[in-house]
Amino acid sequence: MGRKELKILIVEDDLIIAENLKENLQELGYSDVLIASESNEAVFLYNKNKSDLCLLDIQLANSPMNGIELAELLNLGLEIPIIYMTSFSDSNTINKAKKTNPAAYLVKPCSNAQILAAIEIAINNFNRKPMLQARTNYPNIDAYIFIKVKTSQYERYEKIQLKDISHIKAEGSYTRIYIDGKATLVSSNLKEILESLNYQNIVRCHRSFCSKYGACTLLGFRIFLFGFHWRNYSNTYRRTI
Repeated sequence: MGRKELKILIVEDDLIIAENLKENLQELGYSDVLIASESNEAVFLYNKNKSDLCLLDIQLANSPMNGIELAELLNLGLEIPIIYMTSFSDSNTINKAKKTNPAAYLVKPCSNAQILAAIEIAINNFNRKPMLQARTNYPNIDAYIFIKVKTSQYERYEKIQLKDISHIKAEGSYTRIYIDGKATLVSSNLKEILESLNYQNIVRCHRSFCSKYGACTLLGFRIFLFGFHWRNYSNTYRRTI
């Protein structure tokens, strides 16, 4: 599969708010954005498009279900990160929303900076080890993480399945993740990436290198085969190879 652009679903009954949010997301490099104004449409679009992130209005006027009920129906908080949007910040509403494992909240009206911060928080919360472990307990949910990819044009989150990663290389405060022989520059250091991955199917061969189990071969005492390259490995990580 390799890298995959995030598919974002906006569920908002105010069309002006929804369209403005979609436009802002597209300017940031997220081109695959769909809008639903009520719960039945949201269920259809979510199942059809296999969305990766949902910005969900809690109230949803003139809808068969409100946002919380919709999240419970689709199990959104576990399968994908939810960002709840609401004009109501009372404790009763927040307590009901908590039960659906939301990754972040936005109180409307919200600024572009608040939207960006909410996406950042939502992705980071969803990538945390407890959520990753919970998802691996469900056989129908692929193990994946979201990573922030840096290019000359934008810096956005993309989706990567853990099974597609061959090896990982540290480059200062950045990291290169190799998928299908191609490197992706990620705006996180190696420690942060490994914590997000929960060290699943990953061998730490060196302070700067990690490899998928079976992708490296030990030859001699201080050499291992890393992808298509020879590398000296560290004695510290010898037992993991």
